[in-house]
Amino acid sequence: MNSNLPYLSSVIVGVSVALMSWFVWDMRSILKAGQRKYQLSIDGHWRDLENYFERAAKTRRPFVWLHQKYLLPGNLETQYALFLYKQGRLEESLTKVDQAIRQIESKPWIFR
Repeated sequence: MNSNLPYLSSVIVGVSVALMSWFVWDMRSILKAGQRKYQLSIDGHWRDLENYFERAAKTRRPFVWLHQKYLLPGNLETQYALFLYKQGRLEESLTKVDQAIRQIESKPWIFR
C-alpha cells in the first residue's frame, strides 16, 4: 500500500497544477476580453461590440462561467443594456436590464 502513496501524491499535485493553470488561463481570458471590448468601443466598431456581448454570454470556459453566474451575475447583461441604450434601442435595453435584475436576485447567499 505504501508503494501507491508516491504515485497518488504525484497525481494529486498534477491535477492541482492543471486546475490552477486552467483557472489562470480563464481569468486571463476575462482580462483580454475586457480589453477587446474597450478597444471595440473606442474604435466605434458597434456591430463587433454587439457580437462580443452575444458571444460572452455563451462562454464555454468553466471558470469564466462561474465568475459570471455566481460572483458577478448580471454584470455582462448590464453592460450590454448600456450599449443598447447608447445605440437608441431602448426596448432591448430594458429587456437586458430585467434579465440582469433576475440574475442578481438569484445570486446565492454565500456569494453576497
